[in-house]
Amino acid sequence: MTKTNPITVQIQPIDSTMTDNAIHALFKKYSPISCDNPRYEKDTPLNFCKITMENEEAVNTLIKEKNETEWDGVKVIIYFDKTDPSRSTANFLYKTLDKSEDDVKKYLEKYEVKSVERLITKEGTLMHGYLSVVLKDLDSAIKMKENFKNNEKTKKYNFKFITKTGEHLKQCFICGKYGHEKNDCPEKGKQIPVIKTHNMKKAEKIFQKKQEKRVERENRRNFFKNEWRRQNQNTKE
Repeated sequence: MTKTNPITVQIQPIDSTMTDNAIHALFKKYSPISCDNPRYEKDTPLNFCKITMENEEAVNTLIKEKNETEWDGVKVIIYFDKTDPSRSTANFLYKTLDKSEDDVKKYLEKYEVKSVERLITKEGTLMHGYLSVVLKDLDSAIKMKENFKNNEKTKKYNFKFITKTGEHLKQCFICGKYGHEKNDCPEKGKQIPVIKTHNMKKAEKIFQKKQEKRVERENRRNFFKNEWRRQNQNTKE
């Protein structure tokens, strides 16, 4: 790939109500070729419902029996709504289907559904769950990502780099460069990976928890040991 090849950068998560001025200010210093992020022209019902049920068990049953099954030829996705501490609410996604609340109620009539709320996105809301900007080359995209990651306000963003042919460029976990994967990395076996994979992060958390428990046990042991010594000393006196 030459440095003249444009790269589309997709960035998420974003605030769907972000203004065009704020978006342009975010990318201005990188001289983007284009920054086209379409918005809904009117209030628009989504292919997504919140389903309130009797309890967590009812939601569990619904997910086990209906998640990833087909409705009119389209696979539906059902999962717990993390914002509900009672775990009695499910999110129901039916992608390309245009189904009303009554349609959903009828489809799930054998389950303990208390209410169905079809979500509506407001006029002017960004259509996609990400921002899209086209930069002149990969170096520009990498530089922008590095700057964003070192900024408190933008370090939360995740990035995807896409070529003009639609290829998604993956970052090598070992050397951190783009254009090849870890199995083809010339540094494979020579250095510790610079990008932490999900499994690596998970292993670190497990190790950290074990260390914290070990320290806690040691502190407890020392407390009782010192307490025993203190009481023993008082007895002798």
